[in-house]
Amino acid sequence: MPFIRLTTNVRLDDAKREQLKIAVFDAITRIPGKTEEVTMLDIVDNAAMSKGNNTIPAAFVDTRVFTAAPQEGKDEYCKALGDALNAIIGVDKKMLYVNILEFNGWGSGFGFRIL
Repeated sequence: MPFIRLTTNVRLDDAKREQLKIAVFDAITRIPGKTEEVTMLDIVDNAAMSKGNNTIPAAFVDTRVFTAAPQEGKDEYCKALGDALNAIIGVDKKMLYVNILEFNGWGSGFGFRIL
């Protein structure tokens, strides 16, 4: 049940958007129990984003998951994201922020679950 919003200041063409989609879905599987099939992804490009006064390629990845995830999986997820964003759209790892919010309650089309 992850939800991921990837926001970048880079304008994406269809090919880059598809490459990022594949990479993010691959990265989320580094967190045990998380799969592409249940992950919702929102990619926002061409955002008015800067870090400090830098307007070089940057990205923020907001990740929300149901239940706590092991630290090792979160580390692997972040590394996979960093590698992919650098390779696909040139975001230096210093220009990437990732957060992972872990919730004990989560609702979807089948109802609301509480751990």
